[in-house]
Amino acid sequence: VEHHTRECMPQIAHAEQLAAEVITPAGETSSSILAMFLSSNRIADNRTRILAVPADVESKLAERLPGYMVPTILFVLPNLPMTTTDKIDRRRLREIGASYSAQQLADLRSQTQGEKRMPSTEIENKLQQLCSQVLNISSASIGMDDSFFRLGGNSIAAMKLVAQARNVDLQLSVADIFKHPLLCDLSQRVVVGSANSNRDVPAFSLVGSMSGTPDDLGTALAGHGLDVQLIEDAYPCTPLQEALLSVTTRKPGHYVLQTVLHLSPDIDLNRFRASWERTVQSCPILRTRILYHQNYGLLQMAIKEDINWLETESLEDHLRRANETPVELGQPLTRYSLICDPTTQNSQFVWTIHHALFDGVSMSLVLDLLHNIYQGNQPKNRLEYKYFMRYALDKRDTVAETYWRLELA
Repeated sequence: VEHHTRECMPQIAHAEQLAAEVITPAGETSSSILAMFLSSNRIADNRTRILAVPADVESKLAERLPGYMVPTILFVLPNLPMTTTDKIDRRRLREIGASYSAQQLADLRSQTQGEKRMPSTEIENKLQQLCSQVLNISSASIGMDDSFFRLGGNSIAAMKLVAQARNVDLQLSVADIFKHPLLCDLSQRVVVGSANSNRDVPAFSLVGSMSGTPDDLGTALAGHGLDVQLIEDAYPCTPLQEALLSVTTRKPGHYVLQTVLHLSPDIDLNRFRASWERTVQSCPILRTRILYHQNYGLLQMAIKEDINWLETESLEDHLRRANETPVELGQPLTRYSLICDPTTQNSQFVWTIHHALFDGVSMSLVLDLLHNIYQGNQPKNRLEYKYFMRYALDKRDTVAETYWRLELA
């Protein structure tokens, strides 16, 4: 990135030092920006300058590099920070980037980019508003000739944009965003109205060649003390889920997240427990067990069950016992624990969950749902995991699958 930037941007030929670094603006957790830091002895007042990468330079870089490797902003400093070993202090560069909010960076870029072209259609206007929400910058900072990724978007932000668009009855895909990052082009890909991906997915309709009834799945549950009547739905696992569980089976504890949350004294524990119960009932993925079926391999089954709360007085003892009880096939892949210390009156919540059930985006959605329920707000309707499973199954390349099965047989 640094080499190509020097070649495509003769304006910085005088720069003694140049470094590309990914920064996370202040207040952000998932939105990152690729920035270029350079030193210049032409700064009279020794103050940091923040500039937008010129459009012509962006175009040249885009011809040489993937979109995510094209820097969007320039930090010009009198000198780049150095470590004691005389290397560029990249940690300090990230700290400099993190001292600015996404809005501040957008404003500073706008000052060097000139006037923005505002929306001229209803769809463009909605798209601008959605980008504003997802990227946490004002709509006035977003023009129709801007690239979603140059504004600070990334793959996670793209997924959020797709979800937010669905909430206002607009349909687009993450692939659309990557193929058409300019908002004026992306607006042409937006479809108004509900997508057929929202059509219902009947229970047991995704189990392929299976008989499609819970009775056929009973044998898989028999060894785990569960009644067949508790099966709410069943569907295959994705290859990623199978891979993650394969590692966990061989190396217990791998791909299992254990989060400890220290609860504020004003948290009503009964209300907190009840909120989690409602959250789990609203999210079948949190009631999903993955089992091995002798005829169909790994299957995930949504089970009708309540949370089995684990309550103790010592966090240290609880974590030790939890590590001695590995997450296994057929067993719950999520655990919920409350630790209430009688001497300090402090309370902690421990959430254990396998990565086969969540990622960073879905985890934040679950916690948002929990927060809304606890606050008494009406939660938004969200698509269940089975809709993604149908999408994944519809996208399977049977020709490629057949080829590799024969090749590796």
